Formats: sequence, C-alpha cells, structure tokens
Amino acid sequence: RSPFVLTGTTQGWSKSSIFSIDFLNENYSTMKLNNTPRNSETLQDYQDWTMKEFIQYLQVSPEERNPKYLYGKDLACPIEWQNYLSDKLQPQYSYKSRFDLVSHLPDYLQPETLMCYIGSNGTYTPGHIDLCGSLGQNLMVSSDTDAHAWWFIIPTEFKDEAIKFWGDKGGDVYNESSFIKPAELLNAPFPVYIYKQSAGDLVFIPPDSVHQVINVGSGTSIKCAWNSISLKSLPISYFSSLPHTRRLAKPELYRIKAIAYYTLRKIMCDVENTNFMTIDVNDVIDIISPLLEIFHNILQTESILIPKPNYPYCNGETIPFLQPFKYFGGDRIQDRRCDHCNSDIFNRCYHCETCKTEDGQGKDYCFDCVSSGIGCEFHFKIMVLKEFISHSKLKKELSSFYEIYKNLLTHSGRRPKEVDEIITKTTDRVSEDCGFLTTATVAYHVVYYSSQKKIKCHRCEKRFKKFSIIFCTQCSSRFCEQCVVNTFGQNFQVLMRRNEWECFCCTNECDCLNCANNNVSNTTITSNHPRIVNGNINNNNNNNSSSHHNLQLNNLTSYISPANTQNLNLSYSSLSALSSLSQQQYNNNISNKFNDNIQIIKQNEQSSTLNITPIRTRSSRRNGSSDIEDEHNNNNNNNKNNNNNMYSNNNHRITTTTTTTTSSLSSLSSSLSNSSTSTQKPMDVHSKKRPIVLDNDKPKGRPPKNLKEWTSTHKFIISLIELVRSSNNVTLGKPNPHYKPIENLPPLVQLYLSQRKCFGGVLWAKTNSCPLLPCIWVKDLSVIPPNTKLLPSLIQGKKIVVLFFGELEQDEYVGIVGKKSIFSFDEVNQTLLLKCNETPLLQLEDLFNTTEPEIAIKKEIASFNYK
Repeated sequence: RSPFVLTGTTQGWSKSSIFSIDFLNENYSTMKLNNTPRNSETLQDYQDWTMKEFIQYLQVSPEERNPKYLYGKDLACPIEWQNYLSDKLQPQYSYKSRFDLVSHLPDYLQPETLMCYIGSNGTYTPGHIDLCGSLGQNLMVSSDTDAHAWWFIIPTEFKDEAIKFWGDKGGDVYNESSFIKPAELLNAPFPVYIYKQSAGDLVFIPPDSVHQVINVGSGTSIKCAWNSISLKSLPISYFSSLPHTRRLAKPELYRIKAIAYYTLRKIMCDVENTNFMTIDVNDVIDIISPLLEIFHNILQTESILIPKPNYPYCNGETIPFLQPFKYFGGDRIQDRRCDHCNSDIFNRCYHCETCKTEDGQGKDYCFDCVSSGIGCEFHFKIMVLKEFISHSKLKKELSSFYEIYKNLLTHSGRRPKEVDEIITKTTDRVSEDCGFLTTATVAYHVVYYSSQKKIKCHRCEKRFKKFSIIFCTQCSSRFCEQCVVNTFGQNFQVLMRRNEWECFCCTNECDCLNCANNNVSNTTITSNHPRIVNGNINNNNNNNSSSHHNLQLNNLTSYISPANTQNLNLSYSSLSALSSLSQQQYNNNISNKFNDNIQIIKQNEQSSTLNITPIRTRSSRRNGSSDIEDEHNNNNNNNKNNNNNMYSNNNHRITTTTTTTTSSLSSLSSSLSNSSTSTQKPMDVHSKKRPIVLDNDKPKGRPPKNLKEWTSTHKFIISLIELVRSSNNVTLGKPNPHYKPIENLPPLVQLYLSQRKCFGGVLWAKTNSCPLLPCIWVKDLSVIPPNTKLLPSLIQGKKIVVLFFGELEQDEYVGIVGKKSIFSFDEVNQTLLLKCNETPLLQLEDLFNTTEPEIAIKKEIASFNYK
C-alpha cells in the first residue's frame, strides 16, 4: 500500500544503447502515434503524428519549440525493448510474467499495457489513479545528463482524501485533468511520498494510489511503464476499484473477474497434481482463500433466485417461472462488455438482439445496470438472458474448489470443526455481501415488472416503477428510492436485498404530513427533531413555497462553478455564499414579490419543548451534505391563520415591475398591459402565426385550474414572442446588473449567468405534468447533476437535455425531451401559454431582465447529438 523504488536496475546492461532517441529514429521513424504527443499546457492530444515528426520536435532547442511542452506519452513499446526487459528483469518484476495474474488469461483477453514515455523539461502527467486497482511499474531506461523526474505518490489508504483534495482544486484523478503544485501539497491532509527518479530507477506504485509525475532538467528522459495484477492487489481491484470504474463508465481493461477465475482454476489444478507434503500448505491456503471468495461472490451475484413472496422488494408477489438462458455463439468467451457502463461481463447478462452495435452484434447490459432500470431503451421488456458457460457447470466447479480448499485446511493440522467454521464463515460472508436478493435477481425483477403500472410512494406521493419502490414487511407503507436515499440517507440497493424491512413509518422517522399529524396528536415533539423546518408551518396542504424554494436554491447552486461566478462582479462568488442565504433575506424577497406580510416566528431559546406540527420537507443531499434546517414555531393556531392568508393572497394577480430592452419592446409591453378592450394586431408579413389576443385581461372559455386571469408576467412574455415574430434579428433582454442582487435571482438564472457557454438557448418543451414549460437547452452535460441517468437516444440525436424553470424537485428540473416535443420561443399559442404556471414565467422574466439570453434554433437542435 506504499510505494518503493529499486535503484541501479539498468546497471551492467550491455545493450543499453537501444533505449535511445537514435534507435527510434533509425528503426521506428514511420511509426504512427496514437493520440500523442500531448500538449502539457492545454492537455490536448495531437493526432496523426509520426515518430519522426516527434523526434524532430525534440531536436529543436527548448527555447525555440512551439508548442513549448509536448509530452510523448502512451507510446507503443518497440518489441526489442520488450524482449530485453523480459530477459534482464527479475520474473516478479517483469511484464506478464507468471507472477502477473494477467498472464493466466487467454491470449485474446490479455491487454497490452507496456508503454513508453518520452519527456523533456516541463512535461508532466497530472494526478491520476491507475485503472482497476492495478500495480504500476515505471522504469527510467535512459536519460540525458541532467534529466530526471519527480514523483508525488499518496498511499492507498488515503485514496478518498486525495480524491477530495484534487476535486477541491478543480481536478479529477480519474480523467488526468490537474497537476497539483508541490507547494499546495504541503497543506494536504495526507502524507505524500516524493522521489527523484533517475536512469535505472524502477518505481512501484501501489494499487488505487493517486500519483503525479513531472519531468525536469535540461534534456530528454525515456521511461517504460506497465501495470500488473498481483495476488495481493486482486481483492482491492474487485471490491474497491471495479465499483468506481463502473460508475465512471470506463472500460474495464484488465477483466478482473476473468482473472480471478482463470487464476484460481490454474492454482487448483496445480494443487491437485501436487503432493501436499512437498509444499507449504499454509502459504497455499493464504493464496487460495481470497481467490475462492471472489469467485464465489461473482457466481452468487449472477445467480437468479426465486424467493418466497414475503420480502421487501416484492409485496406479496413472486415470479412464477425463470426465463431460460441462451448461449452466446462463437469460440471466445468472456469477451463482451456492457454497452452502458463498459464493465466486463463475466458469464451472464441481458441481451437485446434487435439493436445492433457497430460490429453488427446485439447490445449487452450487465445485471448492475439492469437492476437500476437501465437497459435497451426501445426493447427493455423483451431483452433475453444469455450466458457463455452453463451456470450450473460453474457452480459444480466452485464446489470442487471448496473440496480442495477443505482438504488443504485439513492437512494444515486444523480440526474438522475448525475447518467447517472457516468454510461457513466464507460462505456467510459472500451471502451477506451479495444480499438476500442478488444483483441478477433484482435485474430479473426489474425486467419482469417493467410493464406494470406505477406505484405511489407513501411519503412524496409520486408514482414510480415497481423496481424503484421498497415495501415494508410490517405494514402497508412503501417508499421510493429517492425518498430512501435523499431524505433518510439509506442505501436503497442494500435495503431492497434484505429478506425483511421495517419502514420509516414503523420507526417513527417518516416526516410526511400524515405521519406528523398522527405523532403530534398524542405526543409533544422536542425541539431537536431533525426534520422540522423553520418558518411558517402549513397544516392544510403540502405546498409550502417558502421551504420548497429554499431547498431548490440549495439544489441548483451546488452545480454553479465558483470560478465562473467571478465574471458577475458580485460579492456572491463562491458556492458557500450562494447556498448560505438567510431565511430573513428570502422571506423579504417573497414578501416583495407576493405583497404578503409573512411573519417569522423565531424559536424561544429558553424553551426546551414545543408543541408543534412538522411540515412535509424534502431534504436535498448532494455529495453527502444535507440542506435540512431545524425550525420551530410557538403557536399552531396562529400558523394556520397565517398560512391560510398567505395562500389566499396568492390567488390575486401578481404585479411585477419589468425593464424592457428596446423602445419597441417597451411600447408593445405597455400597450398590452393597458388594453381594456379586445384588440388585434394585423399579422406581420414576416410571420404566419396568429397573434396572441388579450380580451379584458381574461381569456374566453373555461380558465385553467392554475390561472384565473392574465398577469403582467404573461403580457411581458407575449411582448417578447411578438417581437421575435416581427423581426428575425431582434434583441431580447439586456445586461442589467442593477435589476436584482444575484442572491435574489432564481437558481437556474444564476447557473445560466455563470456557465453560459454550456447552454444552447431558451425554448419551450412538453412535460407529463404541464403541456408547456420554459426551459434552457443544455449543450455541455457538465452542468447537470452527475447522478442523472442518461439515455442512449442522446447519442443517437433523438433527444436533448434541458433544465426547466420553476420550483421543481432536484430530479425534475433536469429533463430529457424528444426533439418532436419542443417549441421554439415564438411557436407557443394562447392556449398553451395560459396552461403554464406563473412561477416559471416569473423566472423567465428575471432572465430577460438580467441578460440577453440566446434563443434556441430548431435547425441547430435537429442536427445536434451528445457524441
């Protein structure tokens, strides 16, 4: 878990001259370089270079080089170098020796990881972690007189702290995006190993270790690097690194599951043909034990069980039959990957025969993805189960391995009872890790229940697919995955694999209105209740706009880049400032907007217990943090009256002072707002759309439920639409820093101002809850939450990602809409506009009064995809 270095490795090598620039120039000058060299200043990988062109660049003096820092990294290693290294290095250190478990794989599964690195002064490799928990080895085979490299290595046990440290500095260790200066590493909350590598030094980097390298000195150095999987690093790779690799959708280069299987099978075969008296049995047991547990875990994860219908994930139902598996054709096995997360498929997976990949084969989806509801977007229900080898055959092989392991334990001098205890502990540990319901079983449930109707969650009362709901085994309550994770901080995947579960209602943890009223009717709640929020407590309904807006502000501001907010020339330039707005500031803002006198009743610090009713709150958790605030009130009756008054006042028309950008916009807006009789503008020659007509401030026909009359905000949006229709190059909006302080702007407006280049423009889109909502087209997916589930149709160019205006939940304001479900800004009509709620239009008005936003163009959207 800590790095070490072997010095003088190349001392006495007779053919050390082959490791030189001249050798490469003479023998490999025409070799094409793949995605290299890299510009260390811009982190850009150059294309279509040859070895000769790169050598010519190195021969130019450093002062005259342009660009100044080009690093030849990940170069293919010449076969002469590879053979010489294999002959000269000790077997335990050399590339693909018998000590490297990768060598046990079939040839077609073995990755090529031996690479060369040619660098000069100032070139570097940013902080990163080697893939799949592999052990890194780096040998400087030659260098000029003053050329060397500085290594900065963090021990494996401080991996999480290092990842957070790099993230706080704006870097990502999984994408090699940032090199931390040595002066900044002095303040790091973890130890850092620093080593100056010279010619002949072989550096060993432990698995899952964050490290970075920089080349210094006048001259050029050449390094050879390779990765291996050892017996000690394999458990780290399987239990720690693979989950991270799958979440990042990075290709699983080393096929860890296959390595564990083939290594165990080879060792077991050797043990069977060996006399136990001639080997150290305890050493063999130490080698076999982790391999056997990993292989058992792999098979258990891929096993589909049909348990009795009394477990939390089922609610009294069970699957009547198990769909038979089909076999993959062809001679090769274990050579397929999940088409969503790129993880290695060991034996079993779901397969879509209708959809084809680039090589003409059907698409595969691992059980981890399918268990989360991710699979073929178009043929999810009809996906079939496939496998390489019969699962029952593998389980028989596992049983034979356990018999050999048991014999080894017996020959080691252990008593039969002790042997049985060791075997039982191993199997119990595997069963506990995989859960009562295995990943494959959950995936089978997901596909089986995918066509059923959605089920309502007890707490949030939203409807979800059955595989996103967990049922209590003690009562009739059920909770969705979002509430379980975001509100109660529990792991949904762990809970649903249990054989029984006592829900949050049974444990008096649920904070919904019904449960709160039931608790308060007989008990007095103390002031340290974790889910009570300050301010006015609404006992009549669950639409508390104050708390909802405050939570939504915390949700969105967590995605605003602090670095970009400096361009706004405002005091709120950091994430903490944006997310720490006081309740008093927010209530003042709401008071000005709605003309309501909202009274804030503060907690009496001398009172120890209060008779209060908690409102329904939805905590927003981001990266383990919580935005829940503890709040209290002294009088329930007064609260009821205040809330009734507040919500009754919301039915009145809201008057908002708007600042228009051009004289035509100003006149049009004023004419619309002052019209008292039915007026109709003549249709413009440039527009074929019917103008929107206002009749006595009230539309004809039955008014929609959420709006009784036209408001000034509707009129403002209409004026913008008419301007767009009348002119193709009209200017909408104008930068106005004095319109509102940034803390009073809607979160989506703040996000647009700080990261404008990531968006494509304003448009309208259809949703399930509303026929029309304003939104902003997202071009760069870095501005959306990283846990958003993306669809393959985004790459195919069938859908786009948008961020909706309005007071929405964290999972609702990000939308993936079809290109046929969108409207350009000037395509909306009177009927659709009336059905749009007031809140998103107010936020849209704030956007136009603060800046000049882009207007999305349908032609550009039609040709756009997220490849």
